[in-house]
Amino acid sequence: MRRVLKYQRSCLFVFLLVVQSLFPAFAQQPAKKAQEAEESVAEAVSSRDLELIDFANGLFERNFYDMALQEYKKFIVAFPESDFLEDAYYGVAESLFFLKSYVRAIGALNSYKEFYPSGAKIDIVNLRLGQSFFFLEEYEEALSRLTEVDPGRLDKEFLPGFYLYQGKVLSQRGSLKEAEKALLQAAEQSSEKDMTFSVFMELADVFDRREDFLKAIAYYRKAREAADSDARKGITLYKEGEVYLFIKRYKEAITAFENIVTQYAQQDVAFDALVNLMLAYYRAGEHEKVLEVYDQRKADIQKQDTDEVFRVYYLLALAHIRASEFEKALTALDTVLKREGLSEQDKGKAYIKKLEILVKLRNFEEALTIVKAHLKDVVEDRDNILFLKAEAFYGLKRYQEAFAVYQEIQTQYKDSGLSDEVLYSMAHAKSKSQEPAEAAKLFWRYFQQGKDSPKREEALYNLILIEKDLEQWEQAIKHAEIFLKTFPKSETKEKVFYWLGTLYPKNDQISEAIAVYKEFLTSFPESEQSHEICFLLAFHLNALGSSDEALSYYERLDSPDVHRALRYPALKNAALIYLNRQEQARAAALFYQLITLYDDNDLKWETYIWLAERYLKTGQYADMLKVVEKAGAKLDKDEEKRHWELIFLEAQALRKLEKYEKAIENYQKLLAHPDAERFKAASRIGLGLCYAQTAQYEKAKEQFETAILENTEDNTVTMRARFEIANVYRELDDHEQAVKFYMFVSVLYDDDEYCPEALYQAGRSFEMLKQGRKAVQVYQELGARYPDSPQAQQAKERIESLNENET
Repeated sequence: MRRVLKYQRSCLFVFLLVVQSLFPAFAQQPAKKAQEAEESVAEAVSSRDLELIDFANGLFERNFYDMALQEYKKFIVAFPESDFLEDAYYGVAESLFFLKSYVRAIGALNSYKEFYPSGAKIDIVNLRLGQSFFFLEEYEEALSRLTEVDPGRLDKEFLPGFYLYQGKVLSQRGSLKEAEKALLQAAEQSSEKDMTFSVFMELADVFDRREDFLKAIAYYRKAREAADSDARKGITLYKEGEVYLFIKRYKEAITAFENIVTQYAQQDVAFDALVNLMLAYYRAGEHEKVLEVYDQRKADIQKQDTDEVFRVYYLLALAHIRASEFEKALTALDTVLKREGLSEQDKGKAYIKKLEILVKLRNFEEALTIVKAHLKDVVEDRDNILFLKAEAFYGLKRYQEAFAVYQEIQTQYKDSGLSDEVLYSMAHAKSKSQEPAEAAKLFWRYFQQGKDSPKREEALYNLILIEKDLEQWEQAIKHAEIFLKTFPKSETKEKVFYWLGTLYPKNDQISEAIAVYKEFLTSFPESEQSHEICFLLAFHLNALGSSDEALSYYERLDSPDVHRALRYPALKNAALIYLNRQEQARAAALFYQLITLYDDNDLKWETYIWLAERYLKTGQYADMLKVVEKAGAKLDKDEEKRHWELIFLEAQALRKLEKYEKAIENYQKLLAHPDAERFKAASRIGLGLCYAQTAQYEKAKEQFETAILENTEDNTVTMRARFEIANVYRELDDHEQAVKFYMFVSVLYDDDEYCPEALYQAGRSFEMLKQGRKAVQVYQELGARYPDSPQAQQAKERIESLNENET
């Protein structure tokens, strides 16, 4: 922090002479000296205060703060009436501040405020108070004092420092947005590189804590631009690499740490950067690069004598593990243990790490051997050694033994730093021992008493799992609700939220489930469970009668990205809803998707036939053939009779698509096989129509006549056959016969589809025979019997035309 005294100077040589000759004598004057002695030195005193304050200021300016402090104190005693007394009080406070004696500095600063509440330095004093409290980590008091500063009265040179420390205090209090504003003001006011560097570093830290990592990186880069030394540049690059490492942008982290190792190799941060470089490669999955960096820097690493060396070998071991080089992993740790000068404490730590690797490698017996061979008589960190022993037992599935050792730690080392971990592990041991009730109690106890927040979170998480398995729905719901309130930012919040939604229906809390499902979809739109939640939400909404809303969620699942296990039932349920609502077109579209997308569907045979017949009626013949094909593939050999139904439907579609040759082949198969008897009449008609369409009129007429002979009691068949015979005669221009058969249809039957058309065609044939009156008579009958038919309007037009011709 910049020093703020402004000095008044005189000749230092003369001043020193005065100090040597006059000041000691004056300081030793007895209190009751004669008036004459006082008057004899009065003139000297009037000039000595200026010289002594200059001397103190000069010492301060040269950074001799302890000497300056003593001189300021002497001044206060010697010159209680001096015009420079305020400067002396201020100098005492400043000296203590720069000596980093912040408690004493606070006392001196408060003395200044007491004696000079309106003094010229009052705002700087408040600034120093704020800074002192900041260094003492009393942030509320620091902020209070900084609030008393009037920045408008501060000289421009102090403004950056004021805003910087305001930002620092706000940052420490967690008021990160306000801290950002203050620091940005500091950046605007700053013109010195040293201050600018500090401000940018603080801003980077604020954005880092706000998890606005890209801005944090940007300010670390700005700080690097303002840095005036390689040491500072290395630190900014290191910080930038750390952020990249944290946000899992490992490529950029690697680049940052590599630059430090190559460009700032002589800086203190270089070895830490090397360790983090290996860590970044490891997390990026480039395990071979970890080994490569180690091989390249092995000589430098071996020269190091810091705790970080262990991290290197630990990462090296992990890299070997990733490469399934387990022996090399253990060798890496053994290398640490063989280093000369390794303290017993470091050896213990190394063995502990080795044990952890062995446990991860499932070499549990060897782990226990290490405990017995190397750590059996070690007293220091005994609780930790016992914990590793318990972990090894746990790994060997000797859960009761593991629990006993955990319990021993809890009993004998009540103040152990592992108490939390031990309690947590005891819960896991009981869980693995198939004692879920005991495990549940321990997990709940850890949640209530544990100090490690992540583990408290996991303990409650495991408790919910156990209660789910025990079908203790009400308890599981209660603890899931507690979990979401206690750990709102948990990484497992999504899963617990999901569980809560699935638990509510088990406790008949459907409305609560629906509310949770909706909140889940809003909070976790990209969740892997979002599709399942959509399905459950739709299912329960439909069960409550909200079919429209249910359909909206089922429709979300109609996507190739949705797993078959959800998309299929969603499509099926939606189809059934539409079918129940008599929206057959929408239902048909969904059933078609189910049939064409999923060969292993569980749709009933009747659904295939219903869909095929619907497509036949609506003219969707290509889709109908696809449905028939899928239906055929679904049938077994034992269901051959059903194949005839498919052959018939296929024939009907082929005929409509004018693929007459194939249609004729199908109809003939049906007519020739006794199992297809129920399709015989319709096949006769269909075969006749195929012949008629291919101008084989005699064959067509033969089929229609045979249909009549074979189905004399079936009016539908005989009506259709006679109607088609009439059509054949019309095509042959035999209008007398055509009229005869059209009239057969209109006289013998009463059908809204065929009779109006038969009457109209009879009228047209009468016209062709030049029998206009008979034509009019038939048209009039058509209008009277079927006034709402399309043919009635056509008949009216023909009557008008015929009447005009007669006139």
